[in-house]
Amino acid sequence: MLRVVRRYTVTIAFVLLAVCFLLWWYSGRGFNDKPMAGIPDYAGMDGKSILSDEDVFAKLEPTYLSYYAKKQQEGVKDTSGVALEIPAVRYNAASTTGVSKKAGVGGRTEESLLLTDENAWVEYKVDIPKDGFYQMGLDYYALEGKRSSILRSVQVDGKFPFIQSKKLEFTRMWKEAGPVTIDNQGNEYNPKQVEVQGWQTAELRDSEAKVYEPLRYHLTQGTHTIRIGVIREPAAIGTIRVFSPERVPTYQVLEAEYKTKGYNPSTKQLIKIQAEETQLKSSPTLRRVENRDPATEPFNKQGVGLNTFGGGSWRSWGQWAEWSFEVPESGLYQIGIKNGNWFIDGMPVQRMIKLDGKLPFKEMNAVTFEYGDKWQMKKLGDGGREYEFYLEKGKHTLRMEVQIGALGETFESVQSVSRRMSLLSREIILYTGTNPDPNRDWELDRNIPNLIPRLHMMARDLNEAIQGLYKLGVSKGSSQISPLGIARDQSLDMAEKPDTIPSRMKQLSDTQSSLGTWINGLSQQALQLDYIVVKSPDMEWPKVHSSFVAGIATSIYDFFLSFRKDYRGVGSVFEESGEKTIDIWISRGRDWAEIIKKLADEDFTPNTGVKVNINVIPAGDKNKSAAVYDYRIAAGCGARRRCASSD
Repeated sequence: MLRVVRRYTVTIAFVLLAVCFLLWWYSGRGFNDKPMAGIPDYAGMDGKSILSDEDVFAKLEPTYLSYYAKKQQEGVKDTSGVALEIPAVRYNAASTTGVSKKAGVGGRTEESLLLTDENAWVEYKVDIPKDGFYQMGLDYYALEGKRSSILRSVQVDGKFPFIQSKKLEFTRMWKEAGPVTIDNQGNEYNPKQVEVQGWQTAELRDSEAKVYEPLRYHLTQGTHTIRIGVIREPAAIGTIRVFSPERVPTYQVLEAEYKTKGYNPSTKQLIKIQAEETQLKSSPTLRRVENRDPATEPFNKQGVGLNTFGGGSWRSWGQWAEWSFEVPESGLYQIGIKNGNWFIDGMPVQRMIKLDGKLPFKEMNAVTFEYGDKWQMKKLGDGGREYEFYLEKGKHTLRMEVQIGALGETFESVQSVSRRMSLLSREIILYTGTNPDPNRDWELDRNIPNLIPRLHMMARDLNEAIQGLYKLGVSKGSSQISPLGIARDQSLDMAEKPDTIPSRMKQLSDTQSSLGTWINGLSQQALQLDYIVVKSPDMEWPKVHSSFVAGIATSIYDFFLSFRKDYRGVGSVFEESGEKTIDIWISRGRDWAEIIKKLADEDFTPNTGVKVNINVIPAGDKNKSAAVYDYRIAAGCGARRRCASSD
């Protein structure tokens, strides 16, 4: 044994060193969970920059969260029992253009107020009975415009109380014009989206959905002037409401009410609502999406099946979708949602869920869908207990809306750090210049006011943001933690080694940019749905995962199908059979090809009788063809002429 050890001493030593290095490297991956140990708290210290008063953000209105927190510190509280309704046509002042009255809008017999031109405005005098917080809302009817959502602003007594009041978004309503279209290859295509005209009721909310509840305005007792301004798109307004903040009951309170009223669970009922079959939605970009998991419903074995809803397109502020369903008997039901949340690494997402246009209880304001790389069944409930919803016999609606309120304070804190980094960078450049001498000791900690405390305070805010993400359920290994951890550790390192800061200015600028990118990335909270389940408590939940064997079988089937299916053609492929047919070859992406094919089938072919085949070729191969021609569909290429595009 000793002889072997002596013979391979160098090899053994090398292996031991390699193992020690790997252990050291692995233990140092990730970020320290207790980096702030020993860092002073600096409570009450003014960490303002000398450039703060010159900063553009200092000249803007406060954010809603800072406005609301400040008013609470001043002792302002929610009012109760106040509900004021102001007919929109009874305004006290208005702009000279873009404001008119009209009866019969959307079936209403009484007059409605039409705001049609950009920069138009109306003002109302409102008598407020007591001091406190109020919320506002209105009834609106989207008029024909440019298909965008409606944007309005609200001023109180000639000012915007907070920056969110400068841009308030009101969505339009959309639906599918008909069933999905199926080409002769067995592939499904999204139907045309059409706008639905109708009156809607909405509270004034943050247009970025980063605040859980409708916006609160502090109004003192007396007369106030409320101005509504037009930013984008025409719309009619019926009634404007100013009311005390609504207190939505918790599930515990509602459950006690159920028992008092004697509501009983329904029995032997299981209703599946296919998520792709939406009744209404807020945007025409919210469409059906294909998923090839054999457990998705319905599954198209032969071609593209648009069997799920949402995905990457259902991610932005305030986007919503609504489904209708019918229950055969009155009683208590449980609700579950088969969902896929695999878009942001380790990040749960949230949705607000309404039944029949209302929040059933407080917990439905922000329902969390955990991250996972497979389909999951989200059983609406708290821990191991499923919530029960009382539903009367008949038709009901369920609406899900993007909600980012859980990240609102985190985003605001990180944005504050980013701004403070920017101001600190400018202060340092004022002192050192843009090309500081690397051999000079700049003594920044003595010449920049509160340099070390300010770096520590930024690091603490970033660390608190990280801890907040952990509480939301973000895993410690998530890549979404890394940008904050890097910025935090960088601030601590600069505080420890201030003499290195002049040579690390680019690093500081890059960190600031990465924080902005991080906020934008997490603001896009996508979610994909397969179906929604409404069931009696005595029924089992459906299985959401396909078996390993089914998954392998589907993959094998798709592999062999690829040998006999021509994937170059888009949509229905027409063979030569005495009819006029043209072939068009394009080197654009498949999405572009589908748009061209749809236009050809819906417009060109009905008007000319000439059928069109669209074929996709790789962009690198577009110059290899011996004959590449510009095509002109409107002119026609004749019977069986081949046309190609170099674009």
